[in-house]
Amino acid sequence: MTHDMKQDAQPLLDALNDCGDAQTADALEQSLDCGDLTAARDLLDHRIRLTYHNPDGIAPQVEIQPQDAETPTRGGFQNLAFRLFASLENALRRRQFATMLDTHPGRPAVLAEGDSWFCFPIIAPLDVAQAMANHLPVYPVAAPGQSFPDYLSDSQLAETIAALNSYPISDIALSGGGNEMMGDYFKDHLLPFDGQSSARDFLNWDTVHPTIDGLARQVARYGETLQNSTDRPLRFYSHSYAVPFLFGTGSWLSKDLEAAQIPTRYWTEICALIVATYSARLTALELELDNYRFIDLRPFGRPDAHAWHDEVHLSDAAAKAAGAHFARRIMAAQPNLQVS
Repeated sequence: MTHDMKQDAQPLLDALNDCGDAQTADALEQSLDCGDLTAARDLLDHRIRLTYHNPDGIAPQVEIQPQDAETPTRGGFQNLAFRLFASLENALRRRQFATMLDTHPGRPAVLAEGDSWFCFPIIAPLDVAQAMANHLPVYPVAAPGQSFPDYLSDSQLAETIAALNSYPISDIALSGGGNEMMGDYFKDHLLPFDGQSSARDFLNWDTVHPTIDGLARQVARYGETLQNSTDRPLRFYSHSYAVPFLFGTGSWLSKDLEAAQIPTRYWTEICALIVATYSARLTALELELDNYRFIDLRPFGRPDAHAWHDEVHLSDAAAKAAGAHFARRIMAAQPNLQVS
């Protein structure tokens, strides 16, 4: 087990021992010690699924000490498990990336940086980035819950730039903005029920517009930062997600909409307005940046339960289709290549 992986794993191993699951902790540590990342990933995946829908029952609260923080912050088992899962999954996907570089030398190499749409353990076996990797060599730098401050942090930029300098990467796929728009800050974009008669009137546009304008600036800053790190021209792509299908009992968006006492008949349209506004802003960004293209993934999130794993993550089949579409757009500059 490498020093970095050991550092990633230790808080989770401690949490498992603290909650009385020494058996899983021992098995996970043994898998890591012998370098069996697949066994470790599968073991962790199983444990995450046990806690995913019951986080309070068997997901202990533990102390997390971020590397760049002076004081500990509180975090649950799920946060620690997702963090380690992403490290394991990225390591395994990088092996696939190296293999595909050798077996498909004519295909553009892609660095995929992002949030849970590019790496999410509850969706098996595919998320959008892994689906893309069925068609192109994809070097992953992704983890659930990430946002632009993560992508632009010194440590993550160093990792990303090192990959750019080590491999013939020509294209950057970015999944960013979802956690800022519809994560912990979603409630800040909602206005409580006060007799409104349209979905638009339930949105606090004084927060929605500045948030989305800020996200567009972050996309541009991210692209400029990476382009300045290499002499090789890079092409950048990002998406605006799809309109969530709200089951009415979810723990993601429904709880905030319900807390604001917004009638359910407006829920989907409220989310659609946010996604449409972000899509329009990213489309406009194409006119500002010569090397940037917006990928519209809204068609892959139909208002249908079969297209969604939960309120904010595509199903396996929808992610597969979205990833193939992403790959087609990236390969559009090389018309001799086709996505099967």
